Amino acid sequence: MRGSHGCAEVARGRLDHHVTVDLIGTSLEKHASAMVLIVDGDPPSTENKNIGGASWLKCELRDTKFIGAGDPARLGEILTHFKSWAESH
Repeated sequence: MRGSHGCAEVARGRLDHHVTVDLIGTSLEKHASAMVLIVDGDPPSTENKNIGGASWLKCELRDTKFIGAGDPARLGEILTHFKSWAESH
């Protein structure tokens, strides 16, 4: 969806879910400094050959976007982290 409030995309895969919220043009844009907000479990990485643990989650701000990813059971938690961050700014 796109409008005066940015753009959001949810990608659901068999092994993980990704949420990307473009903050350009929103009141949150000025708060989107690059930072990791939360890492829980063992997300896919080069160290684990891009195979994450059974339960994992990572939310970060990068390139004026909120980017959240996690195992399929944690999509709701990713959205909750975005909502909490957005409401605190």
